[in-house]
Amino acid sequence: MALKRALGLAELTVCGIGIIIGAGIYALIDQGYALAGNGLWLSFLFAALSAMLTGLSYAELSSLFPNSSAEFKYAESAFNKRFALFVSFLIIYATVAGSAAVAKGFASYFSALFHISEGIASLAIIVFSTLVLLAGIKASARVGAFATIASVLGLFIVIFPSLSQLPSANLFEFKLSSALAASSLIFFAFIGFEEITRLAEEARNPKKDVPLAVVLAIVFTAALYILVSLSVIVQTPRASDKPIFTAIATKAYGNIGTVLISIIALFSTASTVLLVMLANSRMLYGIANSGSLPKFLSKLSSRAVPYAAVIASAFMSTAALFSGKIDFVASASNYAMCAVFIAINASLIKLRLSGIKNTGFRTPSFANVPLHALLAIFSCAVLIINLEKQALFASIIVSLFAAVLALILPAERFR
Repeated sequence: MALKRALGLAELTVCGIGIIIGAGIYALIDQGYALAGNGLWLSFLFAALSAMLTGLSYAELSSLFPNSSAEFKYAESAFNKRFALFVSFLIIYATVAGSAAVAKGFASYFSALFHISEGIASLAIIVFSTLVLLAGIKASARVGAFATIASVLGLFIVIFPSLSQLPSANLFEFKLSSALAASSLIFFAFIGFEEITRLAEEARNPKKDVPLAVVLAIVFTAALYILVSLSVIVQTPRASDKPIFTAIATKAYGNIGTVLISIIALFSTASTVLLVMLANSRMLYGIANSGSLPKFLSKLSSRAVPYAAVIASAFMSTAALFSGKIDFVASASNYAMCAVFIAINASLIKLRLSGIKNTGFRTPSFANVPLHALLAIFSCAVLIINLEKQALFASIIVSLFAAVLALILPAERFR
């Protein structure tokens, strides 16, 4: 039995948008604004450009290798299986930390609305997501699509009251160093585009639709995020003790705005937890299917769901809930993904130089070197340098552990 090919371009793109939007805009806008101030728009712009540069590499590689293990397959094809395992362990760490960070964001809104412990709320969303994932890819995509539409509408609710005030905004009163520091945190808001590639084995036309979905998801969310950042600068709710989005909605719509934006934020963060866990389970499934993780993780249910991988992803996300505050967890996830992005861009460069043929999506190059991949490596290095030092230290320890694990595990042990 194989995974069910049930996803078209629209569903893949919506899944990507759903992961990206909930991953940071509702959960991290307050911390980003506190760092960047009126330079918030530049922080989002730099993070968006960094995401697009790497997104182009993912788009080309997904056209070459439409496989659910995605990064594992890319790194293995360019280098070797041990390096691919190292990259995959970093991804698993990053996605688990990411799902936990967004679950914490969900819990903060849920707790404010219903006065329930944040710990219970964050655990509840992981359990709910697990049950939806076990129901099948179609059910997961439909729930994710509904929540994504609600998320986008919520952002437009924030943007709309500020449109008339945009011409008077002071957009250049900020420190460049602060804007760059904020972009390292805000980059987390764009992570998710790469997870579209892990749905390749469930796409009806993966070589065409997956690359296009990656690009469309980044372009759409980048435009939306920059509009949101401009709205936040105009409203400047720094004196409020409420989260930024809640303060803006209250100012524009009164108490009903507070409730409305909180409910929409719940949908947004919930959809991201669901879709991140979906992508993580497919990564585990793909690596297990290659023989590099225990075979039971590649077992499928009667609904063509890799149920063991889904349950494993849920357990890991639950464990990550105890790893610290949301900004620390997000920074740790950012480091791991930036390191992965450097490896993936390097993989594309090596494959291009090896003369690999690609009749699908192909990015421009000079002397067969994709220049965007070199720029992507540089931008990811800048983002890593500006990360919170404690998170950076913790992530380096995790990276060393991942490297040792990749060296110890026999490459084909589980075949």
